[in-house]
Amino acid sequence: MSTNINCPVCAYQNIAGNSCPNCDTNLSTIRLLQELPQIPTQIPPVKLGVNPLVITLFILLIGVVVGVGISEIFLHLSI
Repeated sequence: MSTNINCPVCAYQNIAGNSCPNCDTNLSTIRLLQELPQIPTQIPPVKLGVNPLVITLFILLIGVVVGVGISEIFLHLSI
């Protein structure tokens, strides 16, 4: 028991044992979790297979095609 912890229930500070002297909360699980060794995690960088500019231009092209198609439909309906 090398680390002092704070009670999450009553905020009593620097507790060395497994129970809070103020509210008698069991702190053994919290102490066990805090004393686990830290494992460094490395997240690999995400690499896009396609250039984001190509994706943007493709979405713009789809929008133009849909817009032209809808305008042609409405022009033929109004005539």
